[in-house]
Amino acid sequence: ESLDMELLPLLKEELVRGADRQLIVLHTYGSHFSYNDRYPEDFARFGPYEYTDASLAAKDRLDNAYDNTILYTAAMLDSVASCLRLSGAEAAMVYASDHGEDIFDDDRHLFLHASPVPSRWQIDVPMIVWISDPMAARHPGYFDAACANRPMPVSTSRSVYHTALQFAGIGSPLFDPKLSVVSGEYKKPARRYLDDHNRAVDLDAILAR
Repeated sequence: ESLDMELLPLLKEELVRGADRQLIVLHTYGSHFSYNDRYPEDFARFGPYEYTDASLAAKDRLDNAYDNTILYTAAMLDSVASCLRLSGAEAAMVYASDHGEDIFDDDRHLFLHASPVPSRWQIDVPMIVWISDPMAARHPGYFDAACANRPMPVSTSRSVYHTALQFAGIGSPLFDPKLSVVSGEYKKPARRYLDDHNRAVDLDAILAR
C-alpha cells in the first residue's frame, strides 16, 4: 500500500518549477479502511491496534488504529505546510475530508461511511486552512477573516471551491464571498449532504441523531 507521505517529493518537484501561479491537488488515502494500511509502524502510537475483522468486539482496536491514521494525517499536513513555507511563496493550503467515519459509535452499530441515512460521525468533517507569512502579509484580511470565521461551520464542498478562488485571486461571476472562509462576508450556511439518491438533504436533522 502507498502512504500519503509519498506525495511530498512530488509536491517539492512542482514547487521548484517556480511557476507564477500553481494549483496543486494532493489526493490522499487519509483514514480509509483498512486503517492499519494507512500509516507506518512509527506512527502506531495508540494501541492495541491490531484487528482481524471489523466487528463490534474489535471496536477499541479499530478506534486506536483510526486514531493512528489521524496522527499520520496531521503529520502529513504539517509537512505540506513546511514545504510551502520553505518555498518562500505566497501560498495557502486548504484541506478537507470527503466524509467522516462510523466505527460502531452508537446503538445502530454503523460502520464506515455509506449509510443511506448517515450519522453525525459520517457528516462532521474538518476543513483546515493554512496561510503562509508572505500571503498573510500581502492579504492580511484573509488571515483575519479565517480566524473570525473559525467557529462557524462550512456549507458543503462549495466552501473549498470559493475559498480556493479567493486565494488564487481569480475573478469570476460565479465567485460567492459568502461561501469563502477567508472572506469577511462569509455567512453561516444551511448545511446539506447528498443522500444515496443524490438528493440534497438538510443536515440539522441528521446531526440531532
